[in-house]
Amino acid sequence: MHALERLSTADGTTAGDRLRVVAVDIVVLCALIVAGELRHQVNPVEQPLAVAETAVPFLLGWAVVATLVGAYGERAISDRLWSVRTAVGGWLGAVGIGAILRGSPYFAGAIPWTFLAVMAGLGTVALVVTRLAVVTLLSSTR
Repeated sequence: MHALERLSTADGTTAGDRLRVVAVDIVVLCALIVAGELRHQVNPVEQPLAVAETAVPFLLGWAVVATLVGAYGERAISDRLWSVRTAVGGWLGAVGIGAILRGSPYFAGAIPWTFLAVMAGLGTVALVVTRLAVVTLLSSTR
């Protein structure tokens, strides 16, 4: 048993469980953004800064809002429905923050509402599916 597994809480979740959920969320959100860039003929290997410029505002928004809504709290790791609720609420807030940042002079481009709708919709679907899968898998291993 490694150190992260020993830091378990009353409901059986561990810091390792939280880190796994964080990692899955980040991979899912980055995959969503890379898929969007590929759809718009932006090659992430040839233009990594363009992809980063799209991803960073939304990942920053996610980091802020996910923390505020408790997306990685004990209940979010042990209760599937609560996990989905916090992920969806967190992502919708993150899209709002991402839009504000993208409209600022620090990042490229004003963004059309259709882009925000796609980010909100596809991100919500992706997070719901993966959160259900990950939290179910983690709870089955406890």
